[in-house]
Amino acid sequence: MQGSYKKSVFLNTLVTYSSVFVTFITAIYTTRILYLGLGEVAYGFWVLVWSIFGYSLLLDFGFGT
Repeated sequence: MQGSYKKSVFLNTLVTYSSVFVTFITAIYTTRILYLGLGEVAYGFWVLVWSIFGYSLLLDFGFGT
């Protein structure tokens, strides 16, 4: 039982770190594509809008109940 538990923990850890790595690479690649596609000013505006949207979600946290 101890061996299968260690194997399970190892595999779960490996999958979790792999997921984080893939997410990081995807974010870097997507940022580059958006920046090159939109241009400097439009990309800055896009980031500003999504930042405001993200902060508005934090402000709404817990008030809907």
